[in-house]
Amino acid sequence: MWLVLYVLLIIVAPVQHGLAAVSAGPVPARVRSRAHATLNIASMFGTLLILGASVVWQQWLFLIVMPIGFAVGLRNLHYAARSSATPREWEREHLTSMLTAGITLHTAFFVFGTTRTLGWQLHGMSALLPWTIPALVGLPLILWLRARRT
Repeated sequence: MWLVLYVLLIIVAPVQHGLAAVSAGPVPARVRSRAHATLNIASMFGTLLILGASVVWQQWLFLIVMPIGFAVGLRNLHYAARSSATPREWEREHLTSMLTAGITLHTAFFVFGTTRTLGWQLHGMSALLPWTIPALVGLPLILWLRARRT
């Protein structure tokens, strides 16, 4: 259950941030709100909770998604602290946030779909596939889009 709550948090935080970045346009300070700060601080704190849960329950695959919350929260708060942004910068911020949420959502679908819905029991290195395929596709896409929009 804790993993599901954490995944929900690291999906909602970048979506809210991405939509707020577009809405704020050239003034990233408009992104700042209690909801924005709460979601991003909770994402960062959730990283610590998932780390503890993975150790206590010996669920080492949780460690794959663990740093996402901290990275998302820190990145979003850093952008909100800026005083101005060009149209390319806030568009890039929006796309990065949406793709990050998409990677997380697809990872959740693959992990829960293969293990719970399909009942597949993956062992060894194949157990990593549902956890890593979305990132292996999405992260290069983010890097390419960010480089293209510089």
